[in-house]
Amino acid sequence: MKPYIILGIVQPGLEDLACQELEQLGITKYFKLKGGVEFVGHQSALIKCNLMCRIFSRFVIRLDSFIATTFRELDAKLNNLPWNYYIVNQKVCFHINSVSSKLYHEKAIAMTLIAFLNKACKHEIEIVGSPDEPDTQLVIVNVKNNQFTISLDSSGIHLHKRGYMPWREKAPLRETTASAMLRCIPDSDKPIIDPMCGAGTILIEKAVQAKKQPLSLFRDFTFQNWSLFQEDTFKQVEAFFMEKVIENPRIVLKGSDIDEKSIKTCKFNAESAGVSDIIDFEVKDIADYLGTLKRHIIVTNPPYGVRVKGVHLIGKLTKLASKNEVYFLHPLKHRTGDTLFTTNNGAITVHYQKIR
Repeated sequence: MKPYIILGIVQPGLEDLACQELEQLGITKYFKLKGGVEFVGHQSALIKCNLMCRIFSRFVIRLDSFIATTFRELDAKLNNLPWNYYIVNQKVCFHINSVSSKLYHEKAIAMTLIAFLNKACKHEIEIVGSPDEPDTQLVIVNVKNNQFTISLDSSGIHLHKRGYMPWREKAPLRETTASAMLRCIPDSDKPIIDPMCGAGTILIEKAVQAKKQPLSLFRDFTFQNWSLFQEDTFKQVEAFFMEKVIENPRIVLKGSDIDEKSIKTCKFNAESAGVSDIIDFEVKDIADYLGTLKRHIIVTNPPYGVRVKGVHLIGKLTKLASKNEVYFLHPLKHRTGDTLFTTNNGAITVHYQKIR
């Protein structure tokens, strides 16, 4: 088959870091966009990216691009696409956006697509509102200046949902953001510590990456439901990465939190990820580290917004930075901090900084 045009979707602000991931997988020809990276690859590349990329949110393939100004013309163009390669018995979710086009009514576009797919699949397909539902194919339709671009998601559930974090705490950090944070720290033999670890996202993410575990150990992907899914290729790619798994990586990871419930959550999640043996979690106040912690790399997402009043925690991190390397994610920029990236955590703009 011809190679796919693949779009890797990423949180705005993390594009450069996402490109580094692709290069590590041998994908060196790509086009960087705001909120995404586009490249060409066969199904093996698509499988590889879904299994091993940590910063991308999902990977979609460009099914086709065409001009349509009437619904009759749209129906004719849809008839030329190989739907039977991708949609068999799955549920379908539509994300449709139309601007500056004659076919501007998004619901009417959706109804046209539904009618066409019912006819093409020879049964009534089930339409759902979220691509996170099991066995669901996300169809993305973007229309601008009458130009339709139709894409199909290959990932399924958002890739930040790794499958090994069943328990959460309030205002959780996405694993994709945690991976971006970790990519910014230098390779070092220094212990890594998160003194406000919450549900343990940063440290568990680091441990899974240190073990080089593919995500196929924990979750499934939409491309596995396609009729042209190459199972032999999938097994070969998965086996290639499984041979590289490091059972006992040489790394020291420590996590603490003042909340006992959070530490219980951390331990449960670490057990689910198979990394409980390489992370030490304990109940401890960050203030207890002052004057005692030395030669550690601190990577943390301290509470902010409605969860805590004031910025006293940043003051404690500043004191710790005199004898440690300190990296933290926060809405407020530190007066002596180097900003490594700016992105969104939920609806809040946040900056990832290293304190000088």
